Amino acid sequence: MNLKPGIEVGIRLFQPSDQDRIRWLFARTPPWGRTYLAPQPLPGDLEDISANYPTGCFVATEVVENGEEAVVGLAAVATVTTAGEPELPRALITGEPVARLHWVSVAPERWRLGLGRRLTEAAIDWARKSGSRTLVLETSAQQAGAIALYEAMGFVERCRTMEGEYELVWFVLALAAADDVESRE
Repeated sequence: MNLKPGIEVGIRLFQPSDQDRIRWLFARTPPWGRTYLAPQPLPGDLEDISANYPTGCFVATEVVENGEEAVVGLAAVATVTTAGEPELPRALITGEPVARLHWVSVAPERWRLGLGRRLTEAAIDWARKSGSRTLVLETSAQQAGAIALYEAMGFVERCRTMEGEYELVWFVLALAAADDVESRE
């Protein structure tokens, strides 16, 4: 797909027909902020988005030259339980309902245009409406742009862990309940 500059991008829920477009996105978006020459396989949880994120996957889309829709960004969020998330650091376990933002990915051609923020905002809204009191996420320490974005959005660094050679920075965002937000409006 050939992306054009200046195209309006929309955010919507994932549809099963997006699966191949997500493969295209991940084939061009390096993990952990690195670059690579060969396309990478989809991570396991994204092989079946409908099963792993049934209501919490958002895509950023735009229309490309041939009139088809391209997925140029993705955010995947889910509620978690301590038993279901053994990799959550102990510092993040509070006993309150928690959602985890598993993915925020944007095509390199669309970096620095606010798509990561818009996708993260959609995930925050979803987490709040799901009844979660906290949203957690991790990113690699070398992704300075992602860290700056999350801090600007109010996420607070809670701890750091190692995964192989990668240092992961874990962030939390306290969420007001959806009914609390609506009563203030």
